Amino acid sequence: MKKMDVFGTTKEKKQVKKPTKAREPTKTKKSISAVITTQNLDEYTYEEKSEAEALEAYENLDADQLRIAKRIGLPGTASEVVQKWYNAHITNDYLFSLVMKDIDLCTQLLKVILPEIKGLKVKEVEAQRVLESGLVFRGIRLDIYAIDVKGVAYNIEMQVNDYDDLPKRIRLYQSVMDATALEKGAVFKDLPKSYVIFICMFDFFKAGLAKYTFKTYCTENKEIAFGDELTRVVINANGIAENDKELQDFIDFVAGKTVTGNRFVSEIEQKIELVKDDAKARKGFLMHNIQLMSDNRTLYLE
Repeated sequence: MKKMDVFGTTKEKKQVKKPTKAREPTKTKKSISAVITTQNLDEYTYEEKSEAEALEAYENLDADQLRIAKRIGLPGTASEVVQKWYNAHITNDYLFSLVMKDIDLCTQLLKVILPEIKGLKVKEVEAQRVLESGLVFRGIRLDIYAIDVKGVAYNIEMQVNDYDDLPKRIRLYQSVMDATALEKGAVFKDLPKSYVIFICMFDFFKAGLAKYTFKTYCTENKEIAFGDELTRVVINANGIAENDKELQDFIDFVAGKTVTGNRFVSEIEQKIELVKDDAKARKGFLMHNIQLMSDNRTLYLE
């Protein structure tokens, strides 16, 4: 007997296995340098699960999971998740991660945001990378973690909601990145130059700028740089990028405005359509929402 699922796909009806346990945590490749990690996107999409199993897992959420879903604004049913997936814009963090996992698109994005870096070329990208600094301390989930050909590290985040904590959120992300960047026995000089970039749907600093860049310097003499090689960049999708059409086009696209004649934006739009039609990505989005409930369990239930 044939049965149609919520994706509109007709399949032979078969007995669905119970969801299997998630894989054990794994460590990052040494080239990415993070020592204490739990998952990356490939593990996160639960390769061993079929699409039907992912749907069933979502339809069988327990009472606690449903309570958390409601608190953090997640859909309560599989069909609602599917609808959210097909309606998603680049501002959806999971979709953003899948799109920018593409090395060429990630390189182009960084060039748009950081045109001052000459010869920038990304060599490795990881999406939805989890970094943890111990069993009892808060970890972080990076939308995009990239390394360029010179060894510079970049974290790019899509931030839709303003929780009035952006500076300290960025501080935590950068500190955990640093804490996991050196292997045992390495010297401090080996810490890579790093950038934490937050693309925000709000203007946290209320100055109307499209781009805010922060570095460390001496308060008494601003000509003296601290030399920690840390850069924090906050992109305001509602700002005005004076004399920077590439950045303006990108933030207009992020803000949901119509952008024409921009090759980079067109390539993002094409990639979004490809990703949305990918069965593995759809399945991963279902499991991503379930994982978010698990991530927030301590905060809301314990």
